[in-house]
Amino acid sequence: MQNMKFTLSIILFLMLLLTSEMVFAAPPSNPQPAALEKVSLQLKWTHQFQFAGYYAAKEQGYYAQEGLDVDILEATPENRLVKQVTGGEVDFAIGDSGILVRASAYKLI
Repeated sequence: MQNMKFTLSIILFLMLLLTSEMVFAAPPSNPQPAALEKVSLQLKWTHQFQFAGYYAAKEQGYYAQEGLDVDILEATPENRLVKQVTGGEVDFAIGDSGILVRASAYKLI
């Protein structure tokens, strides 16, 4: 049990590290004016302040500088994040540690 807690702690730390790097990274000095790739980001909840970083990155052009046209989707009660991503309905989704707990308890995703 202790080993599982340690593993989950490491995974959560890495997720936090990657997320903070995306939000606080400096924009590139010479953005490429190429065609933008359309991607979708499914939120785990309704539009609210906890997702402000994603909206700010879109409004400030960070995604576009990386060649992405991000469509941020509000959650509905019917949303099943893992199924949406693995089924190709959305490209990315915002989840929580519950996904890891369920995956370790039942099967790998």
